[in-house]
Amino acid sequence: MFFYCLILSSILLGLLIVIDYSKKKKFYEPINYGMEREENLEYIFNIPENISKEHDFFKEVLTRNYLIYMSILEKKPKEI
Repeated sequence: MFFYCLILSSILLGLLIVIDYSKKKKFYEPINYGMEREENLEYIFNIPENISKEHDFFKEVLTRNYLIYMSILEKKPKEI
């Protein structure tokens, strides 16, 4: 009986880890894509939401920083 419970809990734990990994993979794919292509920061708008509260907070911080960065660039006079 003990081994049955141990095997069942191991299978359930493995399933939980696979599900968690697949959710987080969706979050990190756009970030990795953006890191490979440094010229465009608009990839942050493709990051999925509702992965976890921490990931949503991270996306919000990235989005705000991007918008602040773009507004600063638009205000600067173009130097030729």
